[in-house]
Amino acid sequence: MKGYVFKVLLYIDILIQSLIWRDANITISARCGIALKRGYPWGWVKLGKILNFISKDHCEKSIHYDIKRAEETMKILRDWK
Repeated sequence: MKGYVFKVLLYIDILIQSLIWRDANITISARCGIALKRGYPWGWVKLGKILNFISKDHCEKSIHYDIKRAEETMKILRDWK
């Protein structure tokens, strides 16, 4: 059940992010991590700092998780040929 709840929350996160930026391929946390790395002076940086305060390196881990999720999707699509 825990894995199911995580997936539901993940896709709610992606839905919200896609409504804001029209990009369904990245989570809010990863978007914040990118903003932190590039130094964008916008709300994503502030949110990223809050997320990283709550959970150490949360945004960096989210970037890596999004990459892993994309790679797993690519593997499924390649294997389906």
